[in-house]
Amino acid sequence: MPGEGRVTINDDVWEVVMQTTYAELVSGLSGVESLGDHTGMLFDIGQNTSIDVQVREMLFNIDIVFIDEGIDNEGNTQYTVSGVYHDVEPGDKEYIGTGRFFLEVNAGEAEDVEVGDIVELVYVIDNSTISRLADMFILLPMMGMAAILASEGAKNISVDASAERRAS
Repeated sequence: MPGEGRVTINDDVWEVVMQTTYAELVSGLSGVESLGDHTGMLFDIGQNTSIDVQVREMLFNIDIVFIDEGIDNEGNTQYTVSGVYHDVEPGDKEYIGTGRFFLEVNAGEAEDVEVGDIVELVYVIDNSTISRLADMFILLPMMGMAAILASEGAKNISVDASAERRAS
């Protein structure tokens, strides 16, 4: 899992686990026995889109909150609730909404959440992801510099070789 975070809507706050990979998005809370109070899963689709949530393999009732990513009047990223389903029971029914994110929490915990509510999202990328990013930003420039140096070295070698031929 790529990280953890906190979702705040009105006076409700949930500590969440982020889900972003295909496997995480598909499995979600399937097979999970329960959630602690005011905890949940936040699924990041990556962009605003239509989202189809299936709860076939859920073991308990949940609330589902769809969250849209947009821009406020000042040009800042703003998240708003675009849809809510309350007390969703496990089964074959599908729950469709739109947004970049959707949040799954214990049934009843999002009872005061309504479409249009402002959402505050704070999330932290885990250390392994940070480490991979740091490696990328350190190694790629170094690899580029090595390629430049190798190229310069090759030029110098060919120049030196021709200079030796002229001298003889």
